[in-house]
Amino acid sequence: MRILGIDPGYARCGYAVLEGNVGTPHLVTAGVITTDKRLDLPVRLFEIRNDITALIERYKPQVLSIEGLHFVQSVTTGLKVAQVRGVIICEAAAAQMIIREPKPTAVKAAFTGDGSADKTAMKHMVEHMFGADKKALLDDAADAIAVAWWAMQNGRFMV
Repeated sequence: MRILGIDPGYARCGYAVLEGNVGTPHLVTAGVITTDKRLDLPVRLFEIRNDITALIERYKPQVLSIEGLHFVQSVTTGLKVAQVRGVIICEAAAAQMIIREPKPTAVKAAFTGDGSADKTAMKHMVEHMFGADKKALLDDAADAIAVAWWAMQNGRFMV
């Protein structure tokens, strides 16, 4: 089983690919898609779409696990992130992937034992579970790893 985990954002969009199963998850890749803040949102969405399509084509995941929206202070930011989610979900649907949308608190609770875990706790667990260097790993990538891990732990997938 190969899972693409996404921590959606329009400035930085974290991604991770895990493979294996519940007892033997393996981190294939993780990183961050960045877009230039000087570009208009439609251009940024197009760049994210292209990068997600390339990830899907390269790693051929069967499942997309994309973090659900959470309460944000800025409605404008929330709407932009929702648009990013829509673009990514559409690309996953076009690739006939199974789609999961866990809530951020559910991911944090399952991954760290604390539904309100901070970025440091998330990165610590990534280092502990996968041996990734938490100093070199951006927060968004660590969150994407956790989102993919959540799907691996909570899914019974027919592929």
